[in-house]
Amino acid sequence: MESYEQFMPGTGAQIMAMAKSEQDHRHKMERRALWLSYGDSLLGKVLVGCAIATIAYLVMNGHNIIPAILATLIAAGPVSKLVRWIARIAGGGNGG
Repeated sequence: MESYEQFMPGTGAQIMAMAKSEQDHRHKMERRALWLSYGDSLLGKVLVGCAIATIAYLVMNGHNIIPAILATLIAAGPVSKLVRWIARIAGGGNGG
């Protein structure tokens, strides 16, 4: 930093200002990513809750086929994730 200051006075302060600006930007982007992740998670939970309520309503009103299809669609995501996890473990992966 001292060499920069000797060559061009004020450069050290500019470099520090740029570093601070970059850090502020990075923190802002990380906060945004965290909130988006939280929003996605919350939306997923709300949608699954609505689907489960719809299934319960349809079953109580004598429908069988549509609730079975909805339940299968809801279970498809977690089941496929479980199958991939088991396949990784069986293949010698880390399982994470």
